[in-house]
Amino acid sequence: MTRILTVVAVGLIVLGAVAMAGPTFGFSTIASDRGVQVSTAEGEDAYLGMVSTDNEIDNEDGVEVATLYNNLYSDMDSVEVEVDIENDDDELETIDPPSEIGAEDDDAVEVACEEVHGNGGEGEATITVTVEAVANGVTITDASLEDEFEYDCHPGDDPPEDPPGQGDDTPGNGP
Repeated sequence: MTRILTVVAVGLIVLGAVAMAGPTFGFSTIASDRGVQVSTAEGEDAYLGMVSTDNEIDNEDGVEVATLYNNLYSDMDSVEVEVDIENDDDELETIDPPSEIGAEDDDAVEVACEEVHGNGGEGEATITVTVEAVANGVTITDASLEDEFEYDCHPGDDPPEDPPGQGDDTPGNGP
């Protein structure tokens, strides 16, 4: 009986050693199915800080509607910015949003009046900026900011620089 217990004990010890060594020597990586979520500060102090401006959109050159702050110590090499504009009667457009932001740097999200045809338009639009960014192993998703902006997209009110008949080459006034 002692011999049977000894064989069983040695067998269990060997089996335990193999079971413990398996994860150490048999795998190069181990993954977990549990996700990790981190709550961060809001405003410009977050890892990806987002602050709205109170600028009025009134030209075709682009007006800053939000500032994005990279508060990480590494570059955000991949930045995807989605700008959703509502209640603007298709008067507004996004101007080249940033695709990367340097470490501890900031960049602007700009919106402008589309090329004005006819009388243009004015009003209040809701602008939502949603950002996803990747920086040295850190992924930031679904960071968003929403605000109301006034816009005035009427054609310019300034008269032409040289009204007809006032320039050097006035048609019909020959020598």
